[in-house]
Amino acid sequence: MKGAECLADMLVSGRAFGIAPGAGIPEVTAVLGGDYVEERYGRAGQRLLRRDYGLVEVTFNNEPDWACVWLSVEVHRLASHEEMIVEALERYGVSFSKYTSWNEVKSAIDALTVGRYEEIEQQNGFRSFRVNEGRAVIRIVDNGQLDREDLPGHGDVWGIEIR
Repeated sequence: MKGAECLADMLVSGRAFGIAPGAGIPEVTAVLGGDYVEERYGRAGQRLLRRDYGLVEVTFNNEPDWACVWLSVEVHRLASHEEMIVEALERYGVSFSKYTSWNEVKSAIDALTVGRYEEIEQQNGFRSFRVNEGRAVIRIVDNGQLDREDLPGHGDVWGIEIR
């Protein structure tokens, strides 16, 4: 599967590589593996746990039974971390490029014939869209001054957040 098709599927399904909000730590670990950086913050009983797996970040609450409350797919990291491109292909069967344009993702959404995408926000150099009022939001770089280098450029996908 190509990267744009995978991102379109995430927007439509509200799942990233099969993981959705509500997943427990064992389910997330089975999909994303055991290599992550972990942070805990907040007070006892209201603590959050965040695990950064590189391409994907997952945030949990509901200690001690930890359940995913949101996850982010950090597409922008692919521009400067080619090892993540290799890992995505090996682990998930997805062929990402360093950059993925919003136009490529829109074409993949259109091919799924699932409905419409709508812009929900424009601020701080980004535009945000979702599909069919879903819980996944894609952020697009909206700054004509930015060219593709170590980060995505104008019109490229920055990331996806699923809540």
